[in-house]
Amino acid sequence: MLTFCMAEDRQMEEFGLRLAVASIYRHCPSAAIVIYRPNPTSEFASWLSTYKTARLIAERPTGATSWNCKPHALIPLLHEYSNVIWLDSDIVLTRDPTYLFEHRPPEELIVAEDAHSIQVRIGSAPRTAGWNLPLGRSYPHTLNSCVVRATQAHLPLLKKWKQLLDDPAYVEVQQRPLRERPFHMIGDQDVLNALIGAKEFEWVMVRFLLEGKEVIHSGGALAYSTYQRLSGLGQPVPPFIHSQAGKPWIIFSKEYLARHGAWVTFYRRLLQETSPYIAEARRLRQELGDPAPWLDVHSIPGVILRAAGFGHFALRGLPLTFFATAMVSARKWFVGMNDSHDVQS
Repeated sequence: MLTFCMAEDRQMEEFGLRLAVASIYRHCPSAAIVIYRPNPTSEFASWLSTYKTARLIAERPTGATSWNCKPHALIPLLHEYSNVIWLDSDIVLTRDPTYLFEHRPPEELIVAEDAHSIQVRIGSAPRTAGWNLPLGRSYPHTLNSCVVRATQAHLPLLKKWKQLLDDPAYVEVQQRPLRERPFHMIGDQDVLNALIGAKEFEWVMVRFLLEGKEVIHSGGALAYSTYQRLSGLGQPVPPFIHSQAGKPWIIFSKEYLARHGAWVTFYRRLLQETSPYIAEARRLRQELGDPAPWLDVHSIPGVILRAAGFGHFALRGLPLTFFATAMVSARKWFVGMNDSHDVQS
């Protein structure tokens, strides 16, 4: 039996929790679900109680802050369950993912592969070096901690992860804006990337859930790439969809428009309208226990682009991804031409 764990202390992210729980129960009705939700409203607690396999822990994991909570949440649960699957609160399941986790060796840590479009010091080695840890191995791609399957065998790794997240230097850095943080301390997943490359944890087997095939990072123009979309035409929908690039319930709010202006808001809303995450959210609407008015937002371009996708998860938003990819390629070419000209001059 699968056991899922989530933690969320931000009120605006409650929509994500509801979607995640509803999707788990729809596709894995026997799975245990543990939710850390400090100071939950009585309405949320009542809604969650309708899911018989769900358990509410009405406080933060001990010592946790914001998203720096994964090892804090997993460690106590692994004294109760043999293995636990952490999910970020912006994940939805599209189908039963049991096949990814059953019959796997207990030493195997299962994590999501990060979007290849994110070019911040790709791989584990730069992060391991950033923490001054002896290098044991180097992974060529970066893990994303939106999905983490850990077992009791991984308790030493999780305790070390928690120790580094509690380090005063890391805690201080977390008070800075993202762009001012060193790459190995941007967030908790950068610390886990450092640890899986460290000599101390060479014994940990790591299995990456493949981007585009087993997990989709949804919401932006480039994360779910043109190549991945075209490859997905002959494949079943990946079990996990991650709303990585902005949360639709925030982007469709009046406050977002006031902060970002008309053009940026229109473009980001169009990306959301055509995202696979929104498509799954609409299928779960009757189970949310909330009106979720952001699911009603439609624009003419969004309707056209969804229709052009013929209901296929990989085709929804493909023109936007193709256009954004072409623009990035053109910009790189232009910069390369200018650099070549400068050298010749």
